[in-house]
Amino acid sequence: MEEQIRKELYEEMKAEQDVYRAELLAIEEAAKLYMEPPIYRQSAQYAMEHGEREAYFASRRAFEACGNAIDESVNSHFDGMHLPDSVVRDVLTKYSAERVTLVLARTVQEKEWDLRFSRANREWARTVDTSCIGKEPYYCMATAHPAILDGFISLFRKQVLEKGKAPEAHKKPAKHPQERGDGFEL
Repeated sequence: MEEQIRKELYEEMKAEQDVYRAELLAIEEAAKLYMEPPIYRQSAQYAMEHGEREAYFASRRAFEACGNAIDESVNSHFDGMHLPDSVVRDVLTKYSAERVTLVLARTVQEKEWDLRFSRANREWARTVDTSCIGKEPYYCMATAHPAILDGFISLFRKQVLEKGKAPEAHKKPAKHPQERGDGFEL
């Protein structure tokens, strides 16, 4: 009788442990789906030399996916005239404000010549240090239409950066605006 009770208790405990393990595995799997890798700030060469290749490429893939998420969010929310405030929230549910800042700033930096980006957003982008992205920025740039993307950047800066909800990416000293020969300031 006593042995029977022990067996039943053991089976109950084992069943509870199995349920607990299954829940833990499910939580870990869910976390893997929604966790982005940390931003890798070293060069590709450094990563290869120091055995950090996986961290480098994981960060690079996350930058690329962030750019794609920005494009998808902008394209799905733009009604032909306006972008709702929720467009930023959709991207921030998947990626950190710092990663979004780096992708947006790098996009504007690479398209500095495009005057469809507002002066304020071009000046902001100049202040963000995007050197951790590397020398090949095209894999992580947002490719939505520049005028619509400019609206997204303005909303992002207003909702996140200017309200202090998230720390800005590493800043670099602002450069003086470029000038043309006729004195017109870009």
